[in-house]
Amino acid sequence: MTGVYQQQFAVYARLYADTSNGFHVAKDQAAIDGLLGELGRQVATVEGQLSVAPNGLTAKAIAQLALDQMSIAQAQFGSLQVLVQKAAENDRLTVVNGPALDFQNNKSLAAKQQAADGTLLQNLAALLAKLDLAIAALQTATASGGGGTKRPLDDNPWFDESRRDRFLSQQATRFYALLQQFEQLNDNEREGTGQLEIFLDGVEAGSVEAAHRQGSQGLAVADALKPAIFALLADPAALPFRLDPFDETTWYEVTLANEPPGTPVTQYQDINDASGVPRYITGFAPVGGQLQAFLSQFISLAGAKSISDEDLKALLDAWTPNPGVVVGVYDVGQGNANAVCDGTGRPRYYYDLGGGCLANTGTYPFTPLANPNPFCRFFTQPVVLSHWDWDHWASAHRNRYAQYQQHHWIVPNQNLGAVHLQFAQDVQNNGTLTVWNPAGGTTVVTNVGTIQRCTGAGRNQSGIAWLADDTANPGPGPTLLPGDARYNFIPANGGGALAAMVCTHHGGWLPTNQAIPAPMGAGPAWANTRIAYSYGAGNTFGHPRNPTVTRHQNFGWINANRVDTAARGGVARGHINLRTPVGGGGIGVIAHAQIPNLCNPQTCDCQAAKS
Repeated sequence: MTGVYQQQFAVYARLYADTSNGFHVAKDQAAIDGLLGELGRQVATVEGQLSVAPNGLTAKAIAQLALDQMSIAQAQFGSLQVLVQKAAENDRLTVVNGPALDFQNNKSLAAKQQAADGTLLQNLAALLAKLDLAIAALQTATASGGGGTKRPLDDNPWFDESRRDRFLSQQATRFYALLQQFEQLNDNEREGTGQLEIFLDGVEAGSVEAAHRQGSQGLAVADALKPAIFALLADPAALPFRLDPFDETTWYEVTLANEPPGTPVTQYQDINDASGVPRYITGFAPVGGQLQAFLSQFISLAGAKSISDEDLKALLDAWTPNPGVVVGVYDVGQGNANAVCDGTGRPRYYYDLGGGCLANTGTYPFTPLANPNPFCRFFTQPVVLSHWDWDHWASAHRNRYAQYQQHHWIVPNQNLGAVHLQFAQDVQNNGTLTVWNPAGGTTVVTNVGTIQRCTGAGRNQSGIAWLADDTANPGPGPTLLPGDARYNFIPANGGGALAAMVCTHHGGWLPTNQAIPAPMGAGPAWANTRIAYSYGAGNTFGHPRNPTVTRHQNFGWINANRVDTAARGGVARGHINLRTPVGGGGIGVIAHAQIPNLCNPQTCDCQAAKS
């Protein structure tokens, strides 16, 4: 390993030297180059520690020293960001105050310099992320004595070793399971047909029976359960057992074996487990009526506090826009995380804190050391959860980001499995968990738009949607945040008046007869509207699906006004800042490392900047 990261750092430094056109004033350039050199020396120090073979207590001490050095490097990286921002401001002043004859030339040079700075910061973020993963692997090897069989989570920097007792042996054979969701992997007109990826939220049967003996239910027994996640690729019509892909209420008893024969399935230990292990379903049938009723109540939000419409309004009215709201659509890979922000781009309320998980964990952009605070926590912002699908709360489940469980979460009451229940318990233990469970179609008008309970059946269609706007000082149109809900199940979807929206369900399958809420105006007026697609490149579901994108275009969300969190059309992946509701401004897609820390002293990476 010796020299690998140092050589990589040298390549990044040389890339910056080659792309930089020297437009920075001399003192700015010298300061940036100086910090770049210091970071290079620290990378070399870390690599020196990583080159020592992990072995016993010595390796553990080496790993800790490496972590300490990386903390220093991270601090320097933050300082480098600040220097680059100050240099960019000096560049701007040079352009504005320079001779009129040189204005256009200086402006062009400043733009090239800004692009070079962005490349520098983005490459350094990537380098720190790789070092972080290498250190995590070293620590794991040290903890296991440098040998033995690795388990699926051992190479995952998100895995919380202290919670290993929650996970069960992959030799377990009997489970209870509930349908979590399915993803349509084809463009058939009929939903639920052809090849699907089907996910089951399971729990080891013995752990349920042991927890039942405690005499409690719901959140009180969550920690005693041992969950498991199952994923299978199949056409439901071809399965040797009956599984209705639309039924999210029926509990099944599932038996598994480690060898064929049987129906192939992948078993995951946790939503952060990116690989899973292959197993085989040898038995699959609905449980009896009495056990069905018991499991539905036993694994539920029983014991959670509720929040009334009035209290929800008071919570969301606590901040008054000043004026206008900005909507942040954050790049979390194959998942969803949005925020209603103030005029400076600081989040005031979150709508989902999700991210890529399971086989799509690799689409998640953050790593613990390179991004120690990926989401702003300056205001301990409340989190409104659209629905309970894993990829809409995964960021707050990752153990090194568990501080986001300390916020106030407003969640819908839906059918849950053991994986959901344990996360709900974590939020209740560390922060505040309240359940908003009004009748479908209920709307609550607040200072920051309309919160509404969707009217459909199933988890996606019965959650919470948000029509975001400054209610007292509305802009040209609101922004629709649908989660995964289809638009016809959202009571107030803003159709015909929207300035912007996030495409539902990451651009996944939609029925051909699905009406899509149109943007405000028509023709030229569409130039001031935007549609955002939140997904991870190369995801296993094929999101966004081409027919879905085309249907949105046909309803006025033209391709020229489309922005993606994933890289597309030569534009790098990044966060999206939907500023259209604030006086008709544009949007911006900003690479992670270029996002300014507007919420100092507690800096964060996932911060939407003003466009």
